[in-house]
Amino acid sequence: MIDSVTLGLLFGCLQIVNETIPALQKIKESGKARFIGITGLPLSIFTYVLDRVPPGSVDLVLSYCHYGINDTALVDLLPYLKSKGVGVISASPLAMGLLTDNGPPEWHPAPEELKVLL
Repeated sequence: MIDSVTLGLLFGCLQIVNETIPALQKIKESGKARFIGITGLPLSIFTYVLDRVPPGSVDLVLSYCHYGINDTALVDLLPYLKSKGVGVISASPLAMGLLTDNGPPEWHPAPEELKVLL
């Protein structure tokens, strides 16, 4: 059994807003968790959640595939995240395999024409 959690990363919008963040806030207030974060591929997840939870409920976001040589969309969201007091972790700088010699897996969300070019 563990005594505490440093960071919990959440995925999925409605359940996060209505159930998970309120439950984790109670755990955080009790000292059993230090930080609450959310993650997801579409950047709209972050604004959706942050606009619907009390300020300070989310400490960080983990965004993947939106800050690399093929996609810099995360840059546009940084002022918003800063205004909410939310830290940012940018993951998957190689776009989930898109920018590697092996290429992306079949399920990769990039358009086929982009997969072929790279």
